[in-house]
Amino acid sequence: MLTDRYGLSLSTSSVAARDAYVEGCEAKLTMHPGAIEAFDRAIAEDPGFALAHAARAHALLERGDAAAARASIAVARVFLRSWLMTYPRNGALYSHLSWHLALGELEAGDAAASVQLFREAFAPDVHSGPPRGKVNDTVSFLWRCELAGHSRNEEQWHLIHHVANSAFPRAGVAFSDMHAALAHVVVGDDWGLEERMQQINSLACRGRYPSGPLVPAVARGFAAFERCDFSATIDTLNPIAGELERIGGSRAQLDLVEFTLLKAYVDLGRPDEARRMLDRRRRGSLSPPVAGLTAAG
Repeated sequence: MLTDRYGLSLSTSSVAARDAYVEGCEAKLTMHPGAIEAFDRAIAEDPGFALAHAARAHALLERGDAAAARASIAVARVFLRSWLMTYPRNGALYSHLSWHLALGELEAGDAAASVQLFREAFAPDVHSGPPRGKVNDTVSFLWRCELAGHSRNEEQWHLIHHVANSAFPRAGVAFSDMHAALAHVVVGDDWGLEERMQQINSLACRGRYPSGPLVPAVARGFAAFERCDFSATIDTLNPIAGELERIGGSRAQLDLVEFTLLKAYVDLGRPDEARRMLDRRRRGSLSPPVAGLTAAG
């Protein structure tokens, strides 16, 4: 299997496509001209090379050509859908990769497609991965749907709250605790939330919880948002937005917290601050599926 300059596997069998992609990445990362042209050559050599389409989309977005960027990322996303059809349904990553695809559909504005993927591929009763993935994928997707302006799925929230309590009855892993805390918040389990926060604080005091006070802070931010106290949401989440990596998880997963903060700015009528936050983001999507954000801009 071909690899890039960092030894990472690529989804192309074309040496010419690989070489052009590597050239494009080097130009893009060093801000030299020719990145998009190199990605175009990679795509010409292998039209199904999804990573080249995705890299081209990001380069176009940096240039300010959002329409062309959306077209490129759409091709990279069709790739994932077709590839998943060849991946075993009971494979450990089938559901999590479907979660990524559903996020793409949500960002593209196709809520029906994203919800269909959720129901068929990574809802709690069909998820193929371990309990950690089942909780994280479900909780983050349901919350993102609401931030995008869609109705709450009470049944699924109560189901995943039960799964989270069963799989993680005690605090211990920050990233899973963050998602379990959000489930506590949504279903109104104040006792469960308080108990988990006390466990985290106890572990942190003994030096056994590396992320320290971050998860309790995020939980307070979620709780404030749930009760529509958007000022408190901002006051709680804004100071820690630059430290979220300490909780763990990928960039796509940590968007959960930042999207909540963006929505709080929008709902409080502070669109300029939302746009400034969006402009200085270090990671993830530059067009988050947050209801009202486009109008605010």
